[in-house]
Amino acid sequence: MAKPPRFRALPPGLLPGRVEEIIPSYRKMVELFTSKMHLAEPSTITYFQALLELVELWNRWLDESLPSEVLGLLNHTEADLFPFYDNLLDNFTRMHQELAEKRRWWGWWRRSPKVHGPALAVNPFAAPKRDS
Repeated sequence: MAKPPRFRALPPGLLPGRVEEIIPSYRKMVELFTSKMHLAEPSTITYFQALLELVELWNRWLDESLPSEVLGLLNHTEADLFPFYDNLLDNFTRMHQELAEKRRWWGWWRRSPKVHGPALAVNPFAAPKRDS
């Protein structure tokens, strides 16, 4: 059965031939975001609604339950997710720098001189032993 003409146009912001690659990737992103929400940064969680709305609208367009004209009127494009992408990049960069700093510190600590022998067992806060 042929699609009505109103369903043939691509939604705004999608390139022809890329729909089969892009939409499943966004679906996976929503699944991952949903399943790992407890690990997400609070600043990143604020963008979940924009991501979910965009994916749901594109899913409805692919199911042919939403005409592309209506999708265009709703004005949801991938450009709405650019702040989300910037937030992800900022968080990744910050975490990467923190880990690099910790790795540098642990590397120094592992190379520092070690104390061996009875000095390790001495507790300066312990009460002195009494002779019985």
